[in-house]
Amino acid sequence: KVDPTSTAAVLAKRLLEGFISFTVYGEHYNPKTLALIQPADFTPFETALEALAQQMVAAMQSEQISFLPKLMRARGEALSFIGYFDDNNIKPPSSVDIGD
Repeated sequence: KVDPTSTAAVLAKRLLEGFISFTVYGEHYNPKTLALIQPADFTPFETALEALAQQMVAAMQSEQISFLPKLMRARGEALSFIGYFDDNNIKPPSSVDIGD
């Protein structure tokens, strides 16, 4: 619950403490990443990610033989973690760190 009389510093401290103490199925996951961004900085990222997704879809639809093994290898080597809606036994977990 957010206290409307709280200061930004108090709210930031509560946010960080909550993030640090958050567990999934009673376990802490490592590493944890907390990212804060300026909303204006998100649009260029979203545009670039959408362009990449369109290129990947085009490669899969054209059945480029060299693309699919690379995609499978990248997925296999990506840092995966249990997502909010995942069953605890899902292998590999569905949430993936796409990097910086």
